[in-house]
Amino acid sequence: MRPLNLLDANGSANFQVLLEDGERVFCRVGSHANADGSVLAVLPAAEHPTPATLNRLAHEYGLKDELNGAWAVRPLELVSRKRSSMLVARGSRRRAA
Repeated sequence: MRPLNLLDANGSANFQVLLEDGERVFCRVGSHANADGSVLAVLPAAEHPTPATLNRLAHEYGLKDELNGAWAVRPLELVSRKRSSMLVARGSRRRAA
């Protein structure tokens, strides 16, 4: 699956694939990176994801209030387009101690 299929038709976002696990694709959205961190996206790996895959993304989004931003990437938004979804999160830049 190409992550750009789920975003704007103008193709302004620049995705860098970080990891694929067979079910999901984890990407950094380069055009939205800033000094405070990167925008991260989790997308279904399949062109036509199963309901279980979409439910998993929704569940992960639902956990956002349980995650501590000091040690976890917290979801910002669950974007649904047609028959797919994308979980969007803000990554933080960790400083060396």
